[in-house]
Amino acid sequence: MNSLLQLLLALLVAALCLSSGRVLLLRLGFDFANQSEEAALSAGVGFGVITYSMVMLGGARLYQPAVAWLLLAALAFLSIWGLRRAPMRVDPR
Repeated sequence: MNSLLQLLLALLVAALCLSSGRVLLLRLGFDFANQSEEAALSAGVGFGVITYSMVMLGGARLYQPAVAWLLLAALAFLSIWGLRRAPMRVDPR
């Protein structure tokens, strides 16, 4: 059961990376050629956002589980809000 919980948590963080990266790239004005490009770039930028956020928490000596979870929850909220404004499209190609 513990490994199932870890797998679900990893999938949740990956989805958070994808959505937060996508929202950030769309706000910066990126236009994607296809879905695979959108997914790859969005996930990479999202992982970077989470990584640098955790580094900043560590630099401020706030790297504690409760604060890290709060940061992830805030990113999830912003991602959901951003995805509601610009839903993912399906390429007919």
